[in-house]
Amino acid sequence: MPTSPSMILLQGAPKTGKSQLLRIASSLVPDTARCVVPPNDWSDRFMPAMMNEKLINVCGELSEKKRIDGQRFKDIVDGSEMSGQFKGKDIFLFRAICTHWFASNHYPRTEDTSEGFNRRWLILTFNHPVSASDRKLDIGDLIVAEERESIVAWAVQAMGRLKAKNEYTLPKSHMQAIREIATMNNSVRYFIQESGKVRIGSPEGEKQSNPISENRLYNAYWSFCIGPGGARPVGSRDFRTKMRELSSELEFSLTIEDTQFGTQTAAYGNIILVEREAA
Repeated sequence: MPTSPSMILLQGAPKTGKSQLLRIASSLVPDTARCVVPPNDWSDRFMPAMMNEKLINVCGELSEKKRIDGQRFKDIVDGSEMSGQFKGKDIFLFRAICTHWFASNHYPRTEDTSEGFNRRWLILTFNHPVSASDRKLDIGDLIVAEERESIVAWAVQAMGRLKAKNEYTLPKSHMQAIREIATMNNSVRYFIQESGKVRIGSPEGEKQSNPISENRLYNAYWSFCIGPGGARPVGSRDFRTKMRELSSELEFSLTIEDTQFGTQTAAYGNIILVEREAA
């Protein structure tokens, strides 16, 4: 099976055709092969069992307030074996093998700040609203009625290429969306990548800078969050944990040393804190 994401999110402005594409995708399989289980309900005791032996899971809008359980999300998307139960019935083991299609005007929210959550999504951006005069509310049904076999044949033709490549061809808009999701759900990443106050590595030809102390970097992060960043800062312990997770991806280092007083100090290498330029 391809290692590509099986979570397809149609994201963008209202009236751009997202729901029509969901209707088309849903209509390509029999009623018995599809289900409706939004990811915000995947931590529920009973709801995930609805995905057993289904080929496609199609839902409408993602919840703007409910956060997605990161571990449950990964287990279901990866097809890990899990326990399922219908109310009043015995517990059974199953694997969710369905592809998930969702639509939303906003990005998915989670407490899981790992790269593992982000890379499981495939984001298709919809940014061209259809005017009221051109809008056809039932166009999805019309396309399915006239073109169902052609759509399936078109998809089958691409299967060989997908298996050979083992991943989808991802547009630049997807890459940008994933970056925005990552920074939205992780204020530390937001600070490192988007604040303009941090630079990873030294410019070519310049000497490697000295490691920056964790206290100094954390203070800059905290000031950014409560100031122009408008984000909720995490505590110093969580800051180190999230920095450790980001270190290999963003290519900086974390060094922890014991002091003579029995405490520890931490510093980050290959990171430069950009000072405010003089007026």
